[in-house]
Amino acid sequence: MATWMAITIGVLAFAALGVVWAVVFKSERRQSAQQTTLLREGFGPEYAKAIGEQGRADAEGDLLGRQERADLFEVRTLSTTEVTRYIHKWTATQAQFVDDPGGALIAADHLVTEVIGARGYPIAEFEQGASALSVDHPRAVQDYRAAHEVVLRNQRNAAPTDDLRAAMVQFHAVFTELLDSSVVAPPVHAM
Repeated sequence: MATWMAITIGVLAFAALGVVWAVVFKSERRQSAQQTTLLREGFGPEYAKAIGEQGRADAEGDLLGRQERADLFEVRTLSTTEVTRYIHKWTATQAQFVDDPGGALIAADHLVTEVIGARGYPIAEFEQGASALSVDHPRAVQDYRAAHEVVLRNQRNAAPTDDLRAAMVQFHAVFTELLDSSVVAPPVHAM
């Protein structure tokens, strides 16, 4: 009977380990699904872009890394004086578009990058700034990337004016979001 009991105990122990493994596996899958949902909702279109470029596991690791790095940034609000100064710069840049669309687009790119840096995001290189911005402004970063790509394309070979105009609109959307999320800005038409 000792052999029978040993076999029974072994089978029960094996079954118990199987149940524990199943519970742990199910819990990990649930956590993974929750993480995926949170990343998808938090990053929006940036999540889909990352998945398309890297695959799910690598993309989610990258996005989680972005969130961790974002905790190291000292993102700040802009003062009313800074906001007013940036609005004046934007108005001048927008006016430049009539006579020099390409130059205005480059100026808009530099201005948006300047505001990103002033808010406390890294700007040493474009993708670093865009990745950092994606944590707090996932929808704006899409416009930022698209508009910046038009700047680069225009520098290589003159882009159509409609593309330049669309890029200015995208830069303005990013600019506005960065200011609006900082402090309440005075209306642009009052300048």
